[in-house]
Amino acid sequence: MPTIAAWVRNFVLNHPKYQKDSVVSSVKFFLENC
Repeated sequence: MPTIAAWVRNFVLNHPKYQKDSVVSSVKFFLENC
């Protein structure tokens, strides 16, 4: 299983248009639901 850092990096690389704000929201969602 990938680490959170790897998951975030993959998310950013695949969704660059979302930038940091959405990444932070996604990380928060990911952490709350993992």
